[in-house]
Amino acid sequence: MLVKEFNECKEKWDEGELLQLDPEVVIKDHKDMFRRSAQLELQFKNIKVPKPMEVATKIKGALEGYRKYLPVISSLCTEGLKQRHWDDIEKIIGASKENIRTLNTLKNIDLERVTSKLEDIADVATKEYGNERMLAQMKEAWEPMEFACKEWKGTFILDGEAVELIQALLDDHIIKAQTMKGSPFAKVFAAEIGQWESSLLRI
Repeated sequence: MLVKEFNECKEKWDEGELLQLDPEVVIKDHKDMFRRSAQLELQFKNIKVPKPMEVATKIKGALEGYRKYLPVISSLCTEGLKQRHWDDIEKIIGASKENIRTLNTLKNIDLERVTSKLEDIADVATKEYGNERMLAQMKEAWEPMEFACKEWKGTFILDGEAVELIQALLDDHIIKAQTMKGSPFAKVFAAEIGQWESSLLRI
């Protein structure tokens, strides 16, 4: 059972579309199979059955070898990666995104040299993506809002229960927009954030 599962995962990891892998699933499967192989190795050793023990040891060793690829898979499959991040990644690994098809295509790369750099890029991309999503969510929150107005001294003011809701949302979003402006991971959206803040302040 473990042998079959490992061989299937190995084929998927080595030959499958690298950028389509789910890092969480890969890490979970790797951790589970490593734990089971270590347990089986010890059990077979205790009851003195060398052949099955050798198989378990071989699988455990192979999984140990894959451990160094896990942070690379996580970095390259980060959801928030944009072309600006890929430009940096391509320089580091010396290959274009189109040529990074499988894990096997990366096995000749000095992973010790590139892993931490890839993790740094993925970390920046994740934080930038968080800001991008927050900005989009703020804009979406205003779409269902209905502004009921009434005439007052020759002009119009908001009326009804919506006033308190709108004011609370407005205060919250102004604070978030101003906080985002100070984030080093929002610089790429600086113009958009500035326009959004100006729109909020005019309400």
